[in-house]
This record gives sequence, C-alpha cells and structure tokens, in this order.
Amino acid sequence: MSINRIREQLKNLRMPGAGVKLDLRLSEARCNSLEHGDFLELLLQDELLHRAGNKIRSALKAAGFRNLKPLTDFDWQFNPNLERKLFYELAGGEFPKLFTFYEVTTSLPGSRQPMLRF
Repeated sequence: MSINRIREQLKNLRMPGAGVKLDLRLSEARCNSLEHGDFLELLLQDELLHRAGNKIRSALKAAGFRNLKPLTDFDWQFNPNLERKLFYELAGGEFPKLFTFYEVTTSLPGSRQPMLRF
C-alpha cells in the first residue's frame, strides 16, 4: 500500500479533506485496531467536515461581512433588552425548537395536490 498513491487518488476524487487527515487516521487505525469500515467512516467524516467548513467560509466571503466577531465579544450592555440566551440558542442552531411550525395546506382550484406546506 502506497500512501502517496492513496493521497493522489483522493486528490483525483476531489477529496482533499480526507487526504489531509489520512496519516492521522491510519495511525489511529493501527493504534486502536479499527476495522476497515470504521476507518473508512472516519475518513469520510473528515471529508464531509472539510467540505462543510469550505461551504461556510465561502458563504461568509460571499456575504461580504466586514467585521466578524463571536458572540462572546458582543457588547450586551449596549442594549440590555436583548435576550442573550435566545441569541446563543439561535447561534447554536436551536431555532427549530424555539418556533412552532404549522402545516398550511392550500391547493389550486380543482386540484387535490397541496401547493404549499410549511
């Protein structure tokens, strides 16, 4: 098994995230006696995380934000009426739990197929 050949194949498959973590995952597989499927799953997770990170970086760049700051640096004293907990929940992706969704079904006249569903 040639590591350089595997790295080249990952590059040809456009999987750079897996290529970057290949050495780490191989040593982890040796040390922990990982099965082939577990090793492959970890390598694919690395690639998916790499792609998700690239997607976020690309979206932030396209948005053209001038000053990105974490919520920990936000001046909460500026407006004490803001609900700090709500902002942290939204930033953590908790918004589906915060809002109630209703199913609204409408259809075109003479049609039985729903047009919109929320």
